[in-house]
Amino acid sequence: MARLREGPSLVLEAPAGAGKTTRVPPALLDVVPGEWSSSSLAGCGARGGSARAQELGNGRARRPGTRLRFEDVTGPRTRLRFVTEGVLTRRLLADPLLRGVSAVVLDEFHERHLQGDVALALLLQLLRGPRPDLKLLVMSATLDAGPVAAHLGCGTVRSEGRRFDVAIEYVERPDTRRLGDQSRPPCAS
Repeated sequence: MARLREGPSLVLEAPAGAGKTTRVPPALLDVVPGEWSSSSLAGCGARGGSARAQELGNGRARRPGTRLRFEDVTGPRTRLRFVTEGVLTRRLLADPLLRGVSAVVLDEFHERHLQGDVALALLLQLLRGPRPDLKLLVMSATLDAGPVAAHLGCGTVRSEGRRFDVAIEYVERPDTRRLGDQSRPPCAS
């Protein structure tokens, strides 16, 4: 948080499962008074980040919301919006000054796509022009932070975090239930 208070942008490196998506955006609400937008490549990432931030009970987030292409689960008091890169880019094109937004997080930036690159270019124009007050945080688990930080003219922070490994298990025989039902743990009776 201190590094973002010092300058307008920062690159954060942390391993997968360290809490970049779910812990960092809610914690950064103290850095700036306005709204934060945290972009993710896919809708499932945006929904998951919002749901997990809400589970953590961070009252400062005032119920984090999700804004996807055909879905808006936000309200007038929502300060933390988890959005897709496409929604962020469309918002930047519709409102080039990004009014009401104090900061943007580009999450999983190593998964480079046209939408994310366009969003970064538009955000840099804002930072270097009419919105020097805007904060920009680029996060990734596998990104070589040096070139991105040099392009942004900012520093990097590396957090070793705590890695939570994923175990892959296979079912012994085919299951005809819907995938969502298969992945849910059985309810305790």
